[in-house]
Amino acid sequence: MDLQKHILSVMKRGAGHPISDDEFNDLALALFGYQYGHNDAARRFWTTRGVAVFGTSHWSQIPPVPQAAFKSLTLTTFDPAAACCVFRTSGTTSGEIRGTHYFKSTELYEASAVASFSAHVLPDQVQLPMLVLAPHPQETRDSSLSAMAGFVERFLCGEHGASYWMTESQLNYQGVLHRLEQYIEINQPVLLFGTAFAFVHLLDYLAAHGRCLKLPPGSRVMETGGFKGKSRAIPRLDMLNLFHQHLGVGSRWVVNEYGMTELSSQLYLDTLSNPDAARPMWVTPPWLRVRVVDPLTLQDVPTGSSGLLALYDLANIGSVLAVLTADLGRLESDGRVDVLGRADALERRGCSWAVDAVLAKPDEVQVPLGSFGATHPTTFMDHHPVFSQIGLLRKSQIGLTEYPPMQIARLLGTLSEYWLDPSYSYRVEAISTLSETTGVHPSLLALGMNHSFSQWTARALMDLVVRRPQSSPMNRCIFPDVTLIIAASNVPTPVIFDIYSVLMLNCAALVKIPSSLARFARIFIDSLCELDPILGGNVELVSWAGGDSDLEAAVAARVDAVITNGSDKAVADLRTRVPVSTPFLARGSRSSVVILDCSALLGPELANWAQRVSTDVVLWDQRGCLSPSVVYVKPSDAISLEEVGYALNNALANWEERAPCGAQTAEVTAYTRAAWDSAIVAQLAGEPVRVLSNVVIDERCKTPKQLVGRRLWVVPLVDETGMIRPFSAEIGRISTVVLTAPVDSRETIVSLCARAGASRVCAPGAAQSPPSSWHHDGVDVQRELVRWIDIELER
Repeated sequence: MDLQKHILSVMKRGAGHPISDDEFNDLALALFGYQYGHNDAARRFWTTRGVAVFGTSHWSQIPPVPQAAFKSLTLTTFDPAAACCVFRTSGTTSGEIRGTHYFKSTELYEASAVASFSAHVLPDQVQLPMLVLAPHPQETRDSSLSAMAGFVERFLCGEHGASYWMTESQLNYQGVLHRLEQYIEINQPVLLFGTAFAFVHLLDYLAAHGRCLKLPPGSRVMETGGFKGKSRAIPRLDMLNLFHQHLGVGSRWVVNEYGMTELSSQLYLDTLSNPDAARPMWVTPPWLRVRVVDPLTLQDVPTGSSGLLALYDLANIGSVLAVLTADLGRLESDGRVDVLGRADALERRGCSWAVDAVLAKPDEVQVPLGSFGATHPTTFMDHHPVFSQIGLLRKSQIGLTEYPPMQIARLLGTLSEYWLDPSYSYRVEAISTLSETTGVHPSLLALGMNHSFSQWTARALMDLVVRRPQSSPMNRCIFPDVTLIIAASNVPTPVIFDIYSVLMLNCAALVKIPSSLARFARIFIDSLCELDPILGGNVELVSWAGGDSDLEAAVAARVDAVITNGSDKAVADLRTRVPVSTPFLARGSRSSVVILDCSALLGPELANWAQRVSTDVVLWDQRGCLSPSVVYVKPSDAISLEEVGYALNNALANWEERAPCGAQTAEVTAYTRAAWDSAIVAQLAGEPVRVLSNVVIDERCKTPKQLVGRRLWVVPLVDETGMIRPFSAEIGRISTVVLTAPVDSRETIVSLCARAGASRVCAPGAAQSPPSSWHHDGVDVQRELVRWIDIELER
């Protein structure tokens, strides 16, 4: 067709010859029109986004199709039976559905691959023998990587040709080594081509056999892919060091290729093609453009900001030109791309999304343990400010021990009353600061503070003192002097209650605060100091960048108890660095859900119920572990699953008018985008799924990961047999269950929630207001911070 010929002519100019914005726009719009008319699945997707050919005047207005759609939809402009080849994604687990890309012709694919490879891997236009750490194209016909190796061999290797050293996923280590030694002997530079994981295996083999080769000057490596689904991953810097150590290839001569089965073009790191750059980045060919979009809104983010990569590839003529990847990146002002990694490799952390690493790398000195134990050597920087702060806290704590716990509870209850006053100067300043640093709307911040501080009254706090552990003649209760609190960055108020709990034990608090909450925390501590200088003087705020396990262990060794918020992995890692005898209270990844048995509601009550649930969702912009993201529904004769979904969608839309959702990081919102796209694809594939603006109604009994950005997934509570589903296994450990059910079935559901790990069941509208007596994670905060010694001297 004329369009294909035009695109091919652009490619034949070479990857180093840019095309004008107008020419790219004309080609992209023409290709969009062709695909809109001939690709039924893509047209249905674009229609759901409210986009048609008429009215689309710029390529950036074309909605990118989610990468995951290639797994469920047949995205072709022609009969798939007429495909000359079919490329499939590798998949990461047994039985996983693989993405499929059909090609009626590989003409554009070949031209794109050869032009970009030549420009960025062979910019000096040399012809080198190529050793491929991948199967031969004839062996794996559905591998786009092997196919690309074949194209490079045919057009760029000349008489040297290529050799393939992998068969049925088995790498011929000895053969590769022998061939490399032959090229070293005749001083012939070589090109090594393969996946990052294949190179790891080769480098491991060389290390295990003590082999350190030095390939002839001009030798280079083209490595692609990452470690998704693999058993071992190593940082790129470490890998570059291994290339230099075992192959004698410097980092400048290692070129990374960023590509995917769903595209026909690739991006290359410009280490060879732009050696004078201050920092290497990925470069696109002229026939591919990049947008970096907000994962939730899909709007372009500012230059230099991170978001999901949306790639517009003119070579994708037989499928879709615009693909929304699962990768995060940044678009720099010079047009180069900084690829940050897969969004789904980032761990969703519920209550504790982002916890800064505790400390920076120190020098080595001897550090004694805190008052709980004996002295042990630990490495640390003796002049680091944290040690003077710990020393000050130990001195201040002596004055705190003179305060009766009841007096502390009354003082803290008074402070809570102050913070409930809308005109309280510290509260006004805090709301302004938080709105600026977190993006949460001021009215929501005010409402969230009301929910929290209203639970921390003097009476409620004094009740906690009554239940405080007490010593007896036979059992001595040992309270900590200094407790380290590692705060989460997503919701500001939980750290305040941790401070309250620690102070009521006559204990000082060393609070590791993330940078996003540093100003708020300082405002709060200032208000505490104004109320009572002794109490305020027993709280020190600290914040460190970086992370060092030895240093972290040193800090943990100097305090008497630790409260930490973080991902499950971060919590587990920290536990290994805290002395066994030190009380350790951990809060890992958590989520909350809503359970509705519609027989407990009359039809007219649904809207009110939805409004209360929406309050639970929107407070703190759905950032914390108390914010539900999944609603389990047991329909009744009067209320259907669909009606519940629409009621919730309307309630959330009403909030958006009053208090728009604030911005959140791309790393967090990427999870919601992946889930949303999977629902859109399922709906287009004819599955029983309906996607609304803020709610997905899913009758398949499938549950996604947690969501953010005021989004909800509405699913059935019971399976096909009428049994309540094991929801905890699907979305992680449960924090709070918002329950609406008839009285006669509540006990059964509460028991199931307890077995699922939930630590709290509450009514709609109360999820964000846990009482001060709440057993977070099923434990009592104060009791977890003390140690007991049993005295058995009298028989």
